[in-house]
Amino acid sequence: MSIIERYMFRRIGVLTLAALAVTTGIALTTQILLRVDLLASTGQTLGTIGRLALFLMPGMISVALPFAVLIGTLQTMRTMNQDSELVVLEASGTSIKKRARPALIIGAIAAFICLNMTTWVEPLAAFKIRELLAKASSDLLSTAIQSGSFKKIDQGLFIQIAKKLPNGGFGGIFVSDSRDPANQFTYIAKTGSLVAQKDQNLLVINDGQIQRRSNAEGTLTFVKFATYSLDAGTFSAPNSFFLWARDRPTGYLLNPDINDSEYQQYPERISRELHRRFSDPLYSFLMALIAVYATVNARSHRQAASAALTSAAILGFGIRTAGFSFAGNTGVSLTSILTVYGFPLVMIGIFSWLLIANRRLQFLETAVTTLTELAQKILLVFSKLRRAS
Repeated sequence: MSIIERYMFRRIGVLTLAALAVTTGIALTTQILLRVDLLASTGQTLGTIGRLALFLMPGMISVALPFAVLIGTLQTMRTMNQDSELVVLEASGTSIKKRARPALIIGAIAAFICLNMTTWVEPLAAFKIRELLAKASSDLLSTAIQSGSFKKIDQGLFIQIAKKLPNGGFGGIFVSDSRDPANQFTYIAKTGSLVAQKDQNLLVINDGQIQRRSNAEGTLTFVKFATYSLDAGTFSAPNSFFLWARDRPTGYLLNPDINDSEYQQYPERISRELHRRFSDPLYSFLMALIAVYATVNARSHRQAASAALTSAAILGFGIRTAGFSFAGNTGVSLTSILTVYGFPLVMIGIFSWLLIANRRLQFLETAVTTLTELAQKILLVFSKLRRAS
């Protein structure tokens, strides 16, 4: 690359990384907040939350990277246009190819990074997230013992253990189980302990009573007991480590187990996830191409430059949103599979031709300019009305 190409490459790269950091941080925060209740209720440390953030990051990067490339390229070219650097480049005879090459190289690098994220890093991280959340939710009983407060184990299942005894047992046990639509059970015991029996852990409770309420008849039955056993596995979060298609390695998606229950019932999920992983990286290069197409030429009029940037942003976000829709509707049919790859490839072909032929989408820029002028007039009217009042 020439000196000017290296200069543009460095500026676009820095702004792309900055945009990626901001967008990933925002998306990461929202994803952590969705899971913070489970981590907080099971008494997890900040280290666990940090690992969760680390494992969530690959998925957030693969989503945010195309937008970061679009933002970084648009901002760099806008600044260069304002500083008359693009005017100088055009006046000195620098070709469109040289002006576009740095951004397109950034887009190609981003596409390669995104491909590695979606096909290798992201599935591994998704599996680690499942493992971490399963571990956090697998010992809710010990959390109940430590806190001495009511703990919701499942919908309709609550437990409270007042204290831990010196001999390792528990004191003041209360269990409420209303998961059965027909009956509601309440177990109250003075003491209890965990007992390992073969491949099963039992919660053995002593000196208490069982209250059984029939929802249909409205009757209440009391049964006193000296010793009673409950399955301790009941007090772990159910289905906490089920692997979805998103959590599977790419190799498995290429050759799924025909006995897999998810593959048997929902083969389109396997297909959808597989083709999403290979089609998503195309959008990183497409976003760079759209940004370059809209801003590679110098514009002397400030409003025209703003219209070009706004048009590129609208096109970029609109095309990426359509890509999410196509990927979400991918099934096992050949048409849907061709669509998820064909859409970004056709867009790349169209914008490559427009860039090489140096043709403008004048209608979109005109529409943006018209809407901008209309908004300015409306704001001016409101401003006058406020001053008059």
